Amino acid sequence: MSADLHIHVLTKKFTEKHVEAFQSNSLGTRFFNLGYDKRFEKEHDCDLYKMCAATPDVWVGEVSWLKANVLEDEESFIPNIVQAVWETVGENFPVIDDSFIEAIKKAFEAGNTTDYSVSSVDKVVSFLTKHLGKKVFTISW
Repeated sequence: MSADLHIHVLTKKFTEKHVEAFQSNSLGTRFFNLGYDKRFEKEHDCDLYKMCAATPDVWVGEVSWLKANVLEDEESFIPNIVQAVWETVGENFPVIDDSFIEAIKKAFEAGNTTDYSVSSVDKVVSFLTKHLGKKVFTISW
């Protein structure tokens, strides 16, 4: 089972608080707070999944975090590019600026030794350039 890592842009309608709620069931993140997403949706009368899906995003690449962990084989199931982008974005909502774009370009230099597909650096950089000055986060769909 694989997923697709995307870089998303925060918006006025989908803020850091929404991401924290949306990611609240993700083990191993600073956002982990089991069930908080449902409480948040009820309190704010919203659908976090639909709201997140509506934010601007760019596909980075395929990845299987689960297979990598279960089989203890990151090299086969996590493209180096995906890992490097995920680490660059992190969980602190970095702002897209020239140094962030350079870090993403460097992440693409890590290459891909897996059978999983990844985006081109040009597509990702073009997206980031279009959204300069905005904060970002990653989601594995």
